[in-house]
Amino acid sequence: MRVCEISHTVPPEVFIRRHVEAMRRYSAVDIVLVGRSPATQPQASLADKPVAGELLMPNYDHLSLPAKVWNLRYALVGNSWRLRRPLRDRAVLGFFDRLQPDLIHFHMAGLAILMRWIPEALGIPYTVSLRGSDIQVEPVVNEGYRQGLKDALCGARGIHCVSEDIRRTAEEVIEQALPHAKVIYTIAPEHSSERPLARGIGRRPLLLVTVGRLHWRKGLEYGVVAIAELRRRGISCRWRVVGEGPCRVQIEYAARDEGVEDAIELVGVRPQSWIRDTLAEADVYFHPAVAEGISNAVIEAMAAGLPVVATRAGGMDEAISHDEDGLLVPTRDWRAMARALEELARDPERRTRLGRAASAKVRERFSASRHSREFFELYQGCFQGRR
Repeated sequence: MRVCEISHTVPPEVFIRRHVEAMRRYSAVDIVLVGRSPATQPQASLADKPVAGELLMPNYDHLSLPAKVWNLRYALVGNSWRLRRPLRDRAVLGFFDRLQPDLIHFHMAGLAILMRWIPEALGIPYTVSLRGSDIQVEPVVNEGYRQGLKDALCGARGIHCVSEDIRRTAEEVIEQALPHAKVIYTIAPEHSSERPLARGIGRRPLLLVTVGRLHWRKGLEYGVVAIAELRRRGISCRWRVVGEGPCRVQIEYAARDEGVEDAIELVGVRPQSWIRDTLAEADVYFHPAVAEGISNAVIEAMAAGLPVVATRAGGMDEAISHDEDGLLVPTRDWRAMARALEELARDPERRTRLGRAASAKVRERFSASRHSREFFELYQGCFQGRR
């Protein structure tokens, strides 16, 4: 079985790279990853560089004039020249026709809305991943998107949801059941060494880490207020935020307004190796999100044996069991965030216990072998009729 998986960019997000590597390692699926455009803006979630087997489709919005002319050769491949669409679309179809996929998978719902015409024109099935804002935010603010989403999901032979919460939300948004939807959890990275015992803070500030886009969905302004409250409670701390995004100014303003600009480090985008080193150095992973599918960054922190304080946004309670392998608090409740952080700051043994339990949990529930087996079942089911 050959599957063309489509992502927004090449290189793709780290979680997509891990997915592709797992499928190649543990399943019989021949995966070809195709990016719609090159990654032009650095993001903490992106893999550091492209690797073999990752292709860039001839998207004319991102090609130079010579490249546009050269890629017209795809318009002569197979039957694409018969398609009654613009020449640029025929070139894209010829590109995929040449790859000869049995199935196309869209890693984001927005990609399926824009591009489901490709598998339809090729006469092959397609599947879709639902992850977060593509189902939680866009359908609420854009009625045209909501209708396009409904059409795309109804036409899909299979739907991957990153959490049970996302599956329920999707059914509410399109106002019908999705019997061919399957919850498949993300992959936790493998860590070869056990995290050492947590130490008392003493004179060293508690180091909190967050990795992700500086976006309102991540709830970082509520995190700023929680940091201010934590300091009022007598806890010396630093909060290191890795990533970039449109809300940097709001976060910087909130930090100055709360008088904690000296405690908050907005370090921008960093390489994955740097992020791993920071997780190893940190005391607590802090995730104050207001909207979420399941945070890949939280799963990575848990895999590293780091205790997590997270909100109950989206499917986070599917990843974390409160006070067993992390602490959960209500969204937007900065007082509860500060209390949870204070508890962990004052109790290193609890930090160690939660971190070790988190690491053990994700090794089983978020393993690469389990993820690839369940994705293979999703793909295989596309050729057995609708489930």
